[in-house]
Amino acid sequence: MSDRGMKKWLPFDSLTNTNKMKHELSKKKIKIEKPILSEDQLINLDNKIMEAFFNKDIIKISYYFNNNIIKKEVRIKSIDYNKKQILLSDNTKLYSKQIINIDYL
Repeated sequence: MSDRGMKKWLPFDSLTNTNKMKHELSKKKIKIEKPILSEDQLINLDNKIMEAFFNKDIIKISYYFNNNIIKKEVRIKSIDYNKKQILLSDNTKLYSKQIINIDYL
């Protein structure tokens, strides 16, 4: 007696390309909306960014990107005031409106 392995499941995948649909549905389920910050929180974040940049501190930064909240431990390399952009030590470029939270380590 021999096992057919994955061959027996191939017809189910060819019907409607279920793997692709299943992946899209799972992405929609974990979709996170961007938190809305108050004016006080934005001012506090701006102060923390400036302080961390000038002191060259390692910070734990949380930012919103592609419907997810990403957390990293980095330093701030540079700040571009005209573009409102921040360059992190891992060469990630963030806009100030993406940043949600900053904590010192």
